[in-house]
Amino acid sequence: MELKRYLEIIWRRKLILIQTIGVIVGFAVLVSLNTTPIYNASANVLIKTEDLKARYFSQGPISPVPIDLGTMNYVEPRNVVDTYIALAGSSPILGKVIRELNLKDKKGRVIEVKDFIISIPRFPKLILKQKKGVRIKRRKAAEILEITGYSTECKEAAKIANSVAGAFSDFISDLWRQEASSVRRLIEKQLYQFELFSYFADVWRKIEGERENLTEQEPAESAGIKERILDVDEQVSALVAEIADLELEKSALQGSSKEQVRVLSQRIDQKKDEVRQILKSSQKAPRFMARLSTLGEVYSYLKIRLEYVKIAEGAEVSNVVTVQPATLSLYPDNDIYFPKKGQILIMSLLLSMSFGIFLCFLLEYLDDTIKTAEAIKEKLNQPVLGIVRIAKRGKTQDTEAKAPGFYGDFWDIRSNIKIATAGKSYKTLAITSALKGEGKSTISRHLAGIFVESGLKVLLIDMNFRRPSLHRMLNRLNYPGLVNFLNGEKGIKEIISSVKNEGWDFILAGPVSLNPLKMIDSANMLRFIQSIRPDYDLIICDTPAIEDGSDSAVIGSFVDNVIFVVGSGHASQCHLKRALEIAQKANANILGIVLNKAVK
Repeated sequence: MELKRYLEIIWRRKLILIQTIGVIVGFAVLVSLNTTPIYNASANVLIKTEDLKARYFSQGPISPVPIDLGTMNYVEPRNVVDTYIALAGSSPILGKVIRELNLKDKKGRVIEVKDFIISIPRFPKLILKQKKGVRIKRRKAAEILEITGYSTECKEAAKIANSVAGAFSDFISDLWRQEASSVRRLIEKQLYQFELFSYFADVWRKIEGERENLTEQEPAESAGIKERILDVDEQVSALVAEIADLELEKSALQGSSKEQVRVLSQRIDQKKDEVRQILKSSQKAPRFMARLSTLGEVYSYLKIRLEYVKIAEGAEVSNVVTVQPATLSLYPDNDIYFPKKGQILIMSLLLSMSFGIFLCFLLEYLDDTIKTAEAIKEKLNQPVLGIVRIAKRGKTQDTEAKAPGFYGDFWDIRSNIKIATAGKSYKTLAITSALKGEGKSTISRHLAGIFVESGLKVLLIDMNFRRPSLHRMLNRLNYPGLVNFLNGEKGIKEIISSVKNEGWDFILAGPVSLNPLKMIDSANMLRFIQSIRPDYDLIICDTPAIEDGSDSAVIGSFVDNVIFVVGSGHASQCHLKRALEIAQKANANILGIVLNKAVK
């Protein structure tokens, strides 16, 4: 039963659903046809925990390079891929690619690194504004990164992906080379220091040889000599370290700036002269003289290690390998990332249907209008005399009468009225509604015909002086009418006409009155009702809607019974309850409600 009710709601709101689908799908198709295509191409990069080339250097009984060269032992195994994703999206790599390819956005500005890396929240910016970018993600559970380039040109998209992959590999290789370079510089500094100590040992020997020809000096106190020797060692060691740094700086500048090399050479010579002066002032041999043999052994070892480090520095070790470069398809349309017209059409259709159904149920939830007989009984606490299907204005009587069960619905109303009155005699019946357009005039007309068929003499009076409609149904001029009688212009017999083929009489409303309530709530109206009651078995009064004023309430006070017409989904509970309260306050005897299911 719930499914049936849901389907009824969707069917009742089908126009909302159709309009939603039309708007969303139409907009999606329009956008897809007027958007510049964005192409994508992907390169696959393998992340290796150990570089194969580095293993060849580390084999053999004596390893010429560190055994862990090219091994990612500085990263937690579980964090390897995430670490490399972060490295691949760093400024040094992406900035290099942006500069090399001269990538610019839609406005001709160079793309910033923070905007170049594409994530799911940034896709709208890529599509609407930037038009170029790169996305880096892991392929499922493998140690493979998928680097996807995006651009309005398919070749440029492949260039972006391949350039990022290449720059990433070069960046990792540079990290190993930088580490080897730092070790090389440290070894070279140590070698320079050892060479300088050997050089200054020769200087000391020369100084000692010169002293043999001088007069023997008085020996100094042992404590003072020890202190000076320590001072000499500290001063010489500090100056040797400075000279070694200058030698490294000079070596790095060879072939680039002759002037800077000349300045550095002068500073080196000055520092060497300072060491000579310190050695001349010393009375005892510096301590480094006793360590020269040991330093010589270390020097030989470091010379060998320096060659090994140069091998490692020259090796292109990288843990990143491009296993599948970005290539273009034979058909460019296959490389389009956005808009994919087929997918957009399907997704927009699904989205619009979902959103349309959501709107249907949302409007149903917010809608407090009365739609069913059950709601009338539950919400309004009124009996339902019958259910009819009278459409809004525009359909002719013949069209309505041809609907299946049309007259049967009115016979049901006639029977329920008889039951509701419990056999009591009544002659006047008013038909009203809370709002206009609920079908009360058409129902009044057909009820007149049904009661005639049941053997009653019936008079139908159009008492809607504000918006008369009976003359239009009967294709008559709205003259003369009840207004003319109440004004004293016509007599009763002059305003009564009959529908010969159906057998009931009627009185039109007459010209629209400026003050209809004054005419209805008058002594002339009461005398009119009393004078025609004996001539008919039933008088049906078609009255204005309650929203139009107090006309219906006044008419309901002097007729025997009142029937409310409720259009399905037309009036809210608030309107209906208020209308019923107005009628009840006027002492109207409300017989029941007729539900018109054709009104929406």
